[in-house]
Amino acid sequence: MVVERIEFDSEKHSSVEEDHEQKLWTNLQAASWETSITSGFFQSLYADTCWYLYRLMKEYKLNTMMEVGCGTGQIIEATSNMIDQSEGIEFIGLDINPKFIERCKKSSSGQVNFHVADGTKLQAWSTIMLKPRERRTLVLCVNNTLSIMPEEIRPRCVHQMRAVAGPNGLVFLSYWNGRKFRDGLMQYYKRNPQLCGSFEMAEQDFERRKLMTNSGYTSHWPLEYEVESMLRCYGVPIKDILEVKVVGNGIFATLRGCKPNTISML
Repeated sequence: MVVERIEFDSEKHSSVEEDHEQKLWTNLQAASWETSITSGFFQSLYADTCWYLYRLMKEYKLNTMMEVGCGTGQIIEATSNMIDQSEGIEFIGLDINPKFIERCKKSSSGQVNFHVADGTKLQAWSTIMLKPRERRTLVLCVNNTLSIMPEEIRPRCVHQMRAVAGPNGLVFLSYWNGRKFRDGLMQYYKRNPQLCGSFEMAEQDFERRKLMTNSGYTSHWPLEYEVESMLRCYGVPIKDILEVKVVGNGIFATLRGCKPNTISML
């Protein structure tokens, strides 16, 4: 088995952390993020996401759940607590922000294993770090996290998630619902300037549903047809996009996994 090298030539390749948005996420304090998605505007979406993940695990008889960009761990922790420990399901939370992972480990119930990891190197990380077993994996990236990542690495992250899920697994992505963009600006971002910075409503791009704050942070809130178009542009075959649906303040997308050597348009 050939494992991709994690090291790279810094003179030839720009680091993920050199991207401004990624720096904001990497340096964000855990306390700033921790309660922002479990109360207020996104409270119902938080519950909807956990129940949807629970249903996927049960319906497809999956035995591993891996969250990419887990933040402070609420989603995977809450879902793990909904599943009987006797079922032997393995829960793994990954994030590029060491402060988030440190907070996760301190507050964890013990069912989830948390690690610092890069979403563009999931195959290499999984090969090195996970014990061999016959896995049927659900890989998830929720709460618009994929849209926070630099645009140039999103196709690679999706391909890596599908490869780690494998042909017997699934990938679950969730985005903020573009039809709720104005409400989200007023009820979420305006009330949580510590997350991404302050902004003026008059300067926002309501036609494209794209937020830009004074700190340089940007966030795109797509519509469901845009989610499907983006996934196809990332190289996901239409037959492997199982579902794209609006759920309250979010958009949920479920994809089939793929073989690690599947060619992708990256």
